[in-house]
Amino acid sequence: MVYLLYIGTLRAQDTHYWSNQYGTRADLLGGIVIGSVKDLSSVYYNPGAVSFSSERSLVISTHAFDITYMKWHLPNYQGKEYNSIKTRPAPVIFAIRLTENRKSKHNFVISYLEKEDIFHQIELYNIPSDQDNDVPIIVQDEYDELIYFRNITEYWGGITWSYTYSKNLGIGCTLYGSYRNEEAQNRFSFQRTFSAEDGMSLQYQRKYDISNIRIFTKLGVFYEDDSFSLGVTSILPSIPLFGWASLTYLDSRINVPTDQSNTESSILSITQSTNNTVYKYPFTIGIGGSFKTGKTTWHLSLEWFKEIPVYTALKARDVTDPVDGEKINLDVHNASRSVLNYGIGFQHSYENDIDFYVALRTDFSSKIPDVNGVLNLANYNKYFITSGAAFKVFDYFITSGISVGFGSSNSNSLLSILLPNLTGDDLGEVGNIDVNYYNIKFIFGFSF
Repeated sequence: MVYLLYIGTLRAQDTHYWSNQYGTRADLLGGIVIGSVKDLSSVYYNPGAVSFSSERSLVISTHAFDITYMKWHLPNYQGKEYNSIKTRPAPVIFAIRLTENRKSKHNFVISYLEKEDIFHQIELYNIPSDQDNDVPIIVQDEYDELIYFRNITEYWGGITWSYTYSKNLGIGCTLYGSYRNEEAQNRFSFQRTFSAEDGMSLQYQRKYDISNIRIFTKLGVFYEDDSFSLGVTSILPSIPLFGWASLTYLDSRINVPTDQSNTESSILSITQSTNNTVYKYPFTIGIGGSFKTGKTTWHLSLEWFKEIPVYTALKARDVTDPVDGEKINLDVHNASRSVLNYGIGFQHSYENDIDFYVALRTDFSSKIPDVNGVLNLANYNKYFITSGAAFKVFDYFITSGISVGFGSSNSNSLLSILLPNLTGDDLGEVGNIDVNYYNIKFIFGFSF
């Protein structure tokens, strides 16, 4: 069946790199702080700036509440729409300074952060359509189901060394250890009766659960003068330590007509476990800075993420199709294109202890366009606007603000193949799916 050929490929892939931000003031600036951060969130943004941090032993990130709303619009299917909303506490960072002597040229900090928390799920059932966009046709003697699920979590823990080369210049590096888990599933079911004696039932499912542990290094250089600052960072390629994964594959065909005279029935169910997995994060180069004029400071950051050619994220054992004897490749692959994200932030100081912030930033998708994607949910580019204030109460810095994100895309998908086809169109025709992304983040935090 042609649709089994298309949904037989699952890709493990992160598609956005700048979605999450960490720290107190850094969060209000949308993370546009590669060359201007001076609190302990610099262990993530620029390790070279840790030496210039004036905070005490502990920084607690902003306590933020994150609401993400997504809408999928199917223009070829009566304009059918599917909505999804997710609420969660925003990812946080914790950092503890190990060096108590503020005059020491060498500073050490340990840190932990939640890097990824991605969840997508969509369930489609019997979506009738007609060519005239009138009242949908009722589908009789037929049932269709398509379920797509994807969940990614990733955590970074690290130790940072920062060296004060001079009163204006600092260099540093953070050695990170990372744990990453990704689960994904495609499931397609189709049942239809043609007569009292003839019918067909198809069920296809492919899912995986992959975990990886790796280490990598982030380097940083930070320079500060009276009126401006500058920072340069780079993340080096990861070193994989070990990984493990499970894979499930089901292909069930009962009385499926292959031509006018023959039928076939088969069930193939496979479960595998393996340690042959790997995950690659792109090499990055970032540059940023700030420029102060009076009580106003401008912040600018750019970060480039190198492309990753196609590689095997999960190496599975091949199986044989019981019907035609062909080999079925169950490997999971990954790839990403290069991305350049950028942003600009505005900070205005009112009196001595109150600052107001506004920031704009991009978060472009690294997903490589692929017409074989079942839903192509992650092709959209994100744009964020952040605004808020920070003020000092006794020895505490309090931050409060809001961030709004949005994005959209119109992508090729295989919904015209997988969903009911009542119009008589060619089954090989690739349809479209419109994706709309909205996000709102409420920010409240403190540091001491």
